[in-house]
Amino acid sequence: MHGAGHNLSCQLQNCGRFTEGAGRCAGGEQCEQMWALLKALAARLRFMSPDRRQDLLSCKFADIQEHKHEKLVQHLQATVKKTIELKSELSGLACLL
Repeated sequence: MHGAGHNLSCQLQNCGRFTEGAGRCAGGEQCEQMWALLKALAARLRFMSPDRRQDLLSCKFADIQEHKHEKLVQHLQATVKKTIELKSELSGLACLL
């Protein structure tokens, strides 16, 4: 949802940034980001039957989800590695005190 383009009551009700339990996304532009990923399919989807359109969209959404999961795993692994390194550095500094 393009939150900045709506009035306050609409933002509070519909914008992901204000939805309890929703993850934070830079700028609150979740829908625009999803449409940007689907934009390349628009020309093909226009001339497909409803069944084929649904199949293609389902495959694309599954691909997007898999990509996000891979990135999440990479991010968590990097965060754990950095945390271990920082903990090691801090324990070394504690010995100096």
